[in-house]
Amino acid sequence: MPLISRIKLEGSLDWLQLRLVWIQQVVKHRKTGGWPLFLPDEDWSYETAKDHRVCPICQGFEDASPWKGNEITHFFPKYEIVSPRSSGAYTIPVTIRPRVHRDPQYSDLKGECRCTLTFMNATETLAARLHEEMVKALDVS
Repeated sequence: MPLISRIKLEGSLDWLQLRLVWIQQVVKHRKTGGWPLFLPDEDWSYETAKDHRVCPICQGFEDASPWKGNEITHFFPKYEIVSPRSSGAYTIPVTIRPRVHRDPQYSDLKGECRCTLTFMNATETLAARLHEEMVKALDVS
């Protein structure tokens, strides 16, 4: 469901103009800088290759989906970004490879890990973050 942002502003024209400049600054900052990766509000879906060669470790990770963003670097330290999506100057990583088979604790696993992690509802998550920051910048609730 798309986020519909409604922020009610009341006050003098000078007060409103100042608040709108603050909103503009928040949007400009996030458009160029984005957010750090792997925050707790992100949901990531783990997907194994759908064939007979899926290892039980990878299958267990898929069964535990969805993963929170802050769990990714802990459980998948060898991850690799595969498919970013650009939004202006900011790039949203939407698909990564967990590279489970490269993790030293699973050194007995053979072959290359063919699994993926996909950022679920990335646009909605980022829109919710932006809305929250705009509300904070305006100091309204």
